[in-house]
Amino acid sequence: MELKNRYYQYFLQICDMMNQPQDRMAYEISSMSVGQKLETDLYQLKLDGVKQSNDGTLYYVVLLDRKAQKIVFKAPLLLSSPKRLRY
Repeated sequence: MELKNRYYQYFLQICDMMNQPQDRMAYEISSMSVGQKLETDLYQLKLDGVKQSNDGTLYYVVLLDRKAQKIVFKAPLLLSSPKRLRY
């Protein structure tokens, strides 16, 4: 549980810094391919890598300052898909 909480805290920090809702950020990150960038007014989010795990998909992201092109935040994010309903 500790790892999921740490990954979730990283995700919340990214959402706050980019000023985006959580559901939108989760969708945008999960639809990105490696090397692709997502830009806002102040920051640029770059996807460095993707790794599958038992709990979901681990996305390695780097948040850059858009003007200075310096790394502001670098962390792995764990996004899991919702459980499938069985009838």
